[in-house]
Amino acid sequence: MTIEELIKLAESGDAECRHSLAMLYYSGEHVSKDTSKALEWLNKAAKQNHVEAQYNLGVIYYTGEIVPRDIGKSIGWFEKAAKLGCLNSQLNLGTFYYEGEGVSKDLKKSFEYFLLAAEQGQVDAQFKTGYSYSQGIGVRRDEAKASEWYEKSAENGNLTAQLSIADRYEKGIGVTRDYSKSAYWFLKAAEQGDPKAQGKMGMLYNDGKGVAEDLELSLEWLKKAAEQGETHAKELIPLIQRKIELCELERKIAEGGSDVEYCGGNAEYSMYESGYVKNTNLFKTIGRWMLEIFAWLSFFVIAACAVVIVRDIVSSNFFLRGVQNQINLWAVIPVVTLLLNAVIGGILFVKRDEDYRIFKATKILYYSYAFIVAIVTVIGVIFVVVLISVLKGMIEESGSSVGGNSSAQTGKLSVGGHQVGDYEYDPNYGAQGKMTVSPYGDRYKTDVKIKTTYDMGHYTEVVDYNGNKYKIKK
Repeated sequence: MTIEELIKLAESGDAECRHSLAMLYYSGEHVSKDTSKALEWLNKAAKQNHVEAQYNLGVIYYTGEIVPRDIGKSIGWFEKAAKLGCLNSQLNLGTFYYEGEGVSKDLKKSFEYFLLAAEQGQVDAQFKTGYSYSQGIGVRRDEAKASEWYEKSAENGNLTAQLSIADRYEKGIGVTRDYSKSAYWFLKAAEQGDPKAQGKMGMLYNDGKGVAEDLELSLEWLKKAAEQGETHAKELIPLIQRKIELCELERKIAEGGSDVEYCGGNAEYSMYESGYVKNTNLFKTIGRWMLEIFAWLSFFVIAACAVVIVRDIVSSNFFLRGVQNQINLWAVIPVVTLLLNAVIGGILFVKRDEDYRIFKATKILYYSYAFIVAIVTVIGVIFVVVLISVLKGMIEESGSSVGGNSSAQTGKLSVGGHQVGDYEYDPNYGAQGKMTVSPYGDRYKTDVKIKTTYDMGHYTEVVDYNGNKYKIKK
């Protein structure tokens, strides 16, 4: 059809020809570009309920490209097109009501537009419907329906939906956990070039999770992710390369007549356990076992220390005796052990691309760290409580020395029936109280560390740690 014929049909009232002619004037294809004529013919076609013309007018007024921007007119044309079944208009209106742009924010109405477009196959609307169900936006939260719509959108090629449904199958959110389906959707996203999905596929092929283990494919996907800047993928590449080397070494050993299993998915561990590597370096072998033993010992020492601290707290010894009269070493040992553990863990991490990375000690350390962190948190709380207790004791002691204590007893001190000085006894200080003695002829006061007190009726007998006995008259 020639331009002249198209113009004649448009002038005769053909809505489709009017829309086509408007788009030619808009793009400048086959005719001189003329945005005013484009707008004129679009309006004529739109008034004849041509849905694409109405949608295009909505876009033009929204962008303000060839007319002054007018959100109101844009929404008006989108609403007309939406009523005629335009999916993109329905999606846009859902977005406007979700964000409150040009209209009052209405999440329920937003969801209704998303669902309307989703049910007709609009891929982005399907994702947004799934998201609305997962977050309870404009509709009651329903994880099963969220997963259903995410998967429909994923099937239509939506990358974000593919990542979302892959994650849901992996974690069992709104669907039955299925690692194979999770890997399938991660692969679909990876094939679209998503770097995180590519890195994920590298890990899945390495672990054999949801897919058959394949180190070569693992390395291939990790390299693709690393090329797009995925830091974790870059860190994993040397490890996978090392595993491939060990696998190859194991294969050669197996071909030489050994009964070693060929690359059963744990080449690095089987090589050490079978003795083919550990005998080549005595120091590494010794170091490996030392690390493993240390990891287990540190785990049990921390557990034992935690039990002792809890026991002291329950018996009040930790606060009354351990804080005021002695240093409780049980509280120090776990911290020292943790620091040593952290140092060893750090060495293993730094040397992650070497043989040390293969030590079984790393597994023990990794699994025990969660328990260690919990114990250290408890110890931290205990230290805070202890610190408050110590400060409180110091304040009370300071107040007693300055202003005196209303419950303190004073009087004459007798030893062997003879008065030898003055005393001040504070029964509220610590476990057994404290007695300050001022001997006659001596201007300095002496604190007597009380070991035991006995109620003798009309007087109290005090025994210090040197075995001396004092009588305090009541």
